[in-house]
Amino acid sequence: MDVLVIVRGLTAGLAATGAMTLLELPVRFRWGIEGLLDWQVNQRMASRILKRPVDAVLLPGLGLHFLHGLVLGVVFVLVLPLFPSGPLLWVSGPGYGIALFAITLAIHRPATGGSPWSRQLGSVAVTTSFLTHLAYGTVLALLVVWP
Repeated sequence: MDVLVIVRGLTAGLAATGAMTLLELPVRFRWGIEGLLDWQVNQRMASRILKRPVDAVLLPGLGLHFLHGLVLGVVFVLVLPLFPSGPLLWVSGPGYGIALFAITLAIHRPATGGSPWSRQLGSVAVTTSFLTHLAYGTVLALLVVWP
């Protein structure tokens, strides 16, 4: 396994998570974590790990958000060679983001105890999650192939 491939995945994952987080901030400032599915999951995970209330673990929850982005960046670069090169990359990055969005939907109820659509801001949270995961995958793919 090439160490540079892992480093590229980590770096691209970090930058893509940063871009995703910047896009999520307006929603966070307007509606709190209620408008962000992945933040709801990460906050709940941090709350369970640290045995503290959900509203007391903002930074640990954000840390989990970035940790997931780093790890998933590495997963992307390790899985990418299994597919043909070329234009597929422009599909695989956004497609990867959409797959991560689907995973977020699937784990939301077990992690938080509620359906993504059952909350007050269901459609806002689901739409934001879709768009920001799409952005994550797109930025990730662009950075992985950057010379």
